[in-house]
Amino acid sequence: MQPLEMKPEFERTLDKFRHEKRATMLYEMPADLGQQALDRPLLRVLNAAGLPSVVYNQCRWFGRELCKTLRTCMGRELAFQLELLARKWVGYGLSSALVQDIIIAICDSFAPGAFAEPSSAEEVRHAT
Repeated sequence: MQPLEMKPEFERTLDKFRHEKRATMLYEMPADLGQQALDRPLLRVLNAAGLPSVVYNQCRWFGRELCKTLRTCMGRELAFQLELLARKWVGYGLSSALVQDIIIAICDSFAPGAFAEPSSAEEVRHAT
């Protein structure tokens, strides 16, 4: 497998999570609500890319796995899992630039007020 050439924006996104002690707003959110929150930024990137149906569906599966990662991980573990997820889906045949653009767009859509204290994650889940 080829090494993943990371965009500077992707590196900054990973670094933000490596140094952040708080969880994203998606942390511990129910799967259906988390997926709804991710659909808008995901579809924006996919529609702008003009992908064929087969690749479009593959990206939707990638988005579901990305949602699960954002709902279950935080901090350094989240950064590690995002990088691992990017490498995995590039290995499955998705474009490296597209995978990184999706992760960047989704993570940026929850910034800057996209973080909650881990102890308040339960409150965040019920607030949505």
